[in-house]
Amino acid sequence: MFRLFFVLLGFVFCLSQAQAQTKLQADSIANADCVASLELLSSSYESELEGGYPYQIYAFKNRKTWVFILISEGRILAFKPSKYKKSNELERGSVLLKHVVCGIVSQGFYKSKDKPKEIANLKLKKYYKLKRKARRALRKAGLLDGTITPKKFLLF
Repeated sequence: MFRLFFVLLGFVFCLSQAQAQTKLQADSIANADCVASLELLSSSYESELEGGYPYQIYAFKNRKTWVFILISEGRILAFKPSKYKKSNELERGSVLLKHVVCGIVSQGFYKSKDKPKEIANLKLKKYYKLKRKARRALRKAGLLDGTITPKKFLLF
């Protein structure tokens, strides 16, 4: 009986390890696709890190809020302005935010604006304004993430 239990437990463990490896491979493929689709756009801001590594920032405007995507050496990070209006700092966004913006870019739900703008001490050359479907997707991601609270509550 115990032998059967340990055999089943070992089988489940091996199966979960195989699924984790395929998930890592799928994430790296999705990350490479996202980098490729973002690099087709012209960046909003370009500079170099302290070690001499170049990076690009792509700015997306959703009504009054902003989302910044940073690409450096094939890595993608999402940032958004701080919750405090007077602060010029950026805080790191979630992984869900990064995936939603990558989906928006791959589907083409944005419009390019060639106006220079200064946001959070970044002098942007241009930015991208989100279309209606993209705004909906970003709002739903914020509701799932907990960064946006729903406007209406059911009171019991």
